[in-house]
Amino acid sequence: MLCAAILTPVIRTLAYQFGALDRALCARKTHVRPVPRLGGIAIVIGFYAPLLGLLVFRSDVGDVFFADRTLALGVFMGGIPIAILGVYDDIHGADASKKFVVQFAVAAMMCSLGFRVGEVANPFGDPIQLGWISIPFTIVWIVGVINAMNLIDGLDGLAGGVALVAVSTILLVSFHYDQQLMILFCAALAGSILGFLFYNFNPASIFMGDTGSMFLGFVLATSSIKTGHKSSIAIIVSMVILGLPILDTILAMSRRALRGRPMFHGDKEHIHHRLLALGFSHRRAVLVLWAVSILLGGVALAMTYSESPTLTLVLFAGVIVITSVFLRRLGYIRFEINHYLSDERRRNRALRSAVRPFAAVGPLDASSGPDVESGARCVCASDGDGTSGQIAAASAAAPSARHRTYTGCTPSVSRRGTRPARSSDVLPVPDGAV
Repeated sequence: MLCAAILTPVIRTLAYQFGALDRALCARKTHVRPVPRLGGIAIVIGFYAPLLGLLVFRSDVGDVFFADRTLALGVFMGGIPIAILGVYDDIHGADASKKFVVQFAVAAMMCSLGFRVGEVANPFGDPIQLGWISIPFTIVWIVGVINAMNLIDGLDGLAGGVALVAVSTILLVSFHYDQQLMILFCAALAGSILGFLFYNFNPASIFMGDTGSMFLGFVLATSSIKTGHKSSIAIIVSMVILGLPILDTILAMSRRALRGRPMFHGDKEHIHHRLLALGFSHRRAVLVLWAVSILLGGVALAMTYSESPTLTLVLFAGVIVITSVFLRRLGYIRFEINHYLSDERRRNRALRSAVRPFAAVGPLDASSGPDVESGARCVCASDGDGTSGQIAAASAAAPSARHRTYTGCTPSVSRRGTRPARSSDVLPVPDGAV
């Protein structure tokens, strides 16, 4: 904790000097001033520093690493490329394909080193052995949790608080199963998060960025696998512990698929956005979601200490019912509008098909509009999937067009050298496109 608490203000100063700032250039952002976004580096160093100290200075505690060096090496070798990917994304920007290549490669490596989900609970008999399915299941689990923590990082202190509750719960589960190596990893990560949260809680003076959120997801995913790997209920317990980020990710993917929107384009319909729309203040929304995480952690501990597959599934079913009520209150479950989703999906897919032929158009002339790179996506306040930006970028090649003014758009392919569109920028839009 002390290491992260000392390093965070230093990294904040360096981020200001090098211009590594989140400038809130799209409508999804909740802050209004530039904020440094490399705070995840402090979390990474704060996690590894005490562990390396135990390796260098031999002690009874440090001998735990040598007792299971393959697993220890896996966390070190897997976490570093994830952290490097996050730093690159925070500074230069990385598209989904680049992220997935690194994430899937790291997940496959962790699977080969013994981080594997081998069985799941069966309340009607013996545990179900996954066999060869355990390999793709484990890889999807690791990649999914990494991106789930990345998606939930939308408010000051939200991802850090949720991760702190999750890793504290995994720490208690590790004590129950006497997983000494996982106890060390969880304790190191919990201290690192806590030291960073002093600067990240609202109003945040620094963001963890993708460096922090993806690294947290990686450590949580791998530690949740090994903590209770000898128990058939381990994966169900892990799903409950990480229930909030997993639920938010499932909701994001589902609504974008149902509405025909690009899967990896952001929107303002995450759980924390819905709480803000209901009138919750920034801090209160974060505290409510922290409380939800604590509740899920308590349920996970009850499942662990009961060690009963039947009771575990009963509690899991109860969590599903309560979650459904929660989602209904937030407006996610609205049966009266479901028949509109198919129409909206058709409109969105038709609009994307109409602009796709122009996606390869080169940069616009500087005198005709904003600095939109070839194929760039603009995120506007008026839409959550960047469709208007695609129209703007594509319309330069339209032979017949009318003019319409678009404001507040910025290219998302690069985080440096961009600027908001001005009211004087006029972009041609093909007839019938909107």
